[in-house]
Amino acid sequence: MKNFETLNTDFYQISMAMAYIMDDKANETTGFEGFIRHIKTAVNPNENFYIFDGADDIERFINTVKTEIVDPEFKETFWSLIEPKITTDDKEGIRKTFDKKWAELVFDFEYTVVPNGTIVFPLVPVFQYKGPKIWGQLIETYATNIYNGKTALATIKYLKEHGDTVFVTDEELEFIDGIINNNIDSMLKYEKILRKTAKSFRDSTDKVLLEAAFRRCPTKATADMASSIAIQNGWDGTSNVSIFLKNWIPAEKIGGTMAHAFVMSYDNENDAFKAWDRVFPGTTMLIDTYDVVNAAKSIKQMVDNGEITKPNELRIDSDPLDEYTKQVDEIWDGKMGIFVSGDMDTNKFEHFETMNIPYTKAMAGTKYVYDSMIVEKLNGGFVYKLVQFEDESGNIFKPEKKANGKKNYAGLKKCTYDEITDTLLVDCINPNNEIGFINIDKMTPTTKVKFI
Repeated sequence: MKNFETLNTDFYQISMAMAYIMDDKANETTGFEGFIRHIKTAVNPNENFYIFDGADDIERFINTVKTEIVDPEFKETFWSLIEPKITTDDKEGIRKTFDKKWAELVFDFEYTVVPNGTIVFPLVPVFQYKGPKIWGQLIETYATNIYNGKTALATIKYLKEHGDTVFVTDEELEFIDGIINNNIDSMLKYEKILRKTAKSFRDSTDKVLLEAAFRRCPTKATADMASSIAIQNGWDGTSNVSIFLKNWIPAEKIGGTMAHAFVMSYDNENDAFKAWDRVFPGTTMLIDTYDVVNAAKSIKQMVDNGEITKPNELRIDSDPLDEYTKQVDEIWDGKMGIFVSGDMDTNKFEHFETMNIPYTKAMAGTKYVYDSMIVEKLNGGFVYKLVQFEDESGNIFKPEKKANGKKNYAGLKKCTYDEITDTLLVDCINPNNEIGFINIDKMTPTTKVKFI
């Protein structure tokens, strides 16, 4: 199996891409954006901006993607990865449909990334993608990983150079700079931290425990190291396909189902659940995109009506997890697996055990790789979200996620800096549906941001 860099991603990206193909959504013109929801105190104690870094690596990665996805072997590697996870009985029929629809895929897309050194403000995109949904989905993990740690480090260095408040000693800066740049001593030190943290996470819960830190890790190298160490310490699986393609772990240790982007790709949540069920019946369904309780009830009704197969578990990714799990458990009379994720840490696991919170599986990532107070300073907290899509009739939909604490503005945005008023205008309506940034290299840390 050829190791394509595009497939060095989270397995749920591949699962969703497969479901898009089978449901004629792979070619839908879709907008994705990468941004931060808020400035993390650990990175910038002033909580007002970041300094972007990673543009050169993004350019290199996207060029690689454009070359790889048209390689005939890419299709076969993709199929080899997804085939064991397909749970519908008619795999032969699925393969025939897959071959037909793959031949119809569109491979061209647009993207834009802000220049290195750009001021980063909350909810303002630094990366934009416009094109077929399938490729925008597949690049999320690696792209986010590239600029997450680099931007945090660039911000810390900028603050120190300008005499701003920053809680990083010279020794700590040398360590985290070494992590970003794969310095052997720094990597060995970080490996030791990860081994201790992986064991403490494993010891804090007896439930099925999965690792999914790739997007948020400081670098690709640290992502692979973290995933491998988690498996070595008894975690049950990882979403990191990269370490499988390197032959570090067996195929049964990788997995991942839907994310919020999949649900937001449909006019309504039930249609998304039905589409998922056609390829992956009896697996996991994510229920916190809009309303946890309503989704849990809707799925139960669809199961009772024979519209879909009963999932083996429902995943909740937003707080208050302890309240949501109890509500969902009650709706299903204790007969549904409950999968929790979303900044899980050892304190939450211990709290869940003490309070007898009803859950059967958990996924941890960010808190695992950033458990160290020093390494936490490399966590920029970038997210990558579907912000719009276009149906076959040319109608543009701009869904908004409703989960607690996960705000963003819908729609691809045109961002223009006005030097006269020192204001960044973020056009969320964007009638011409363009992507790009104008004059943003001239922004300052005191620039005002106006969403219109």
